[in-house]
Amino acid sequence: MFLYHDPVKDRYKVSEISPVRTHHGLRDDLDRYYTALFWTELIMKSFAGGEEFEALFRFFSKSLQVLETTDDVPAILIQFVWRFIGLTGFQPDIGACAECGRSIERGEALYLQDGQFVCQDCTGRSAPVGPKYVIDGPPFLSPAARSYLLHSSALPLEKTSGVKMGPADADSLKRLLFIYIEDIIGRPLVMLQKGLV
Repeated sequence: MFLYHDPVKDRYKVSEISPVRTHHGLRDDLDRYYTALFWTELIMKSFAGGEEFEALFRFFSKSLQVLETTDDVPAILIQFVWRFIGLTGFQPDIGACAECGRSIERGEALYLQDGQFVCQDCTGRSAPVGPKYVIDGPPFLSPAARSYLLHSSALPLEKTSGVKMGPADADSLKRLLFIYIEDIIGRPLVMLQKGLV
């Protein structure tokens, strides 16, 4: 980037710019394109994550590079949202119930209730039915999705597509993260309302 300084008005303006990365691969695939647009909307509506804008910029830049080359767009979408929540300081402890503080066992689900992740006892709900946890009501973090987040969070972003979970758990996790992120930023996201991601 080249800046021109006008000495009379004592102003600077950009006179020439050369992009370092253009991410052409995002333009060739609608899933990648809409995912990148969603990330951009999320960053803008959260005011760039508050004070973590430098770390967020580096994370966003890295995420776009990974998105351009990944074979698993939904997994990178989930990872971006989860790590974005962490960067902004809102990532919950999914190892314990936010209400009673009890450690969550390996086979237990967590439920999103009033902006917190709570155990089944603290929701007053009956246990989810079946292995796919197909239920109505408040969104939940299935045991498989919880294990996925705990394991994949420690990996570099580009390695997370190798960690798999079932489609029902992935859909449920995506739904949960979208609800949670809209709650955090306090307004709806257009890309989610239109069902584009």
